[in-house]
Amino acid sequence: MAPAERRRRALDRGLFLADRVARVAASTWLVPSQSDPSGVHAVALVDGYLHCDCYAAAAGQPCAHRAAVCLLLLAGPVQDAAAAEERSDPRARRSA
Repeated sequence: MAPAERRRRALDRGLFLADRVARVAASTWLVPSQSDPSGVHAVALVDGYLHCDCYAAAAGQPCAHRAAVCLLLLAGPVQDAAAAEERSDPRARRSA
């Protein structure tokens, strides 16, 4: 399989996993395993790079677990829906 196709597949799988990522430390996340329903993989941010303990990452291949964390980081912090609406509504700022 071509490298571009491997990256695309990892991102597709990362999208599927992104809502189930659990942050356990400042720069460490646990991501569910796709091959073992009861397993998880640790993803750590070290010196600006994401490292995963799965077989694909150990083999230097694109990894769905790193992709999931990357997507989560790119999305930014989760905001409270009411707070986000208040910040986006110009009338709320004028009345305050």
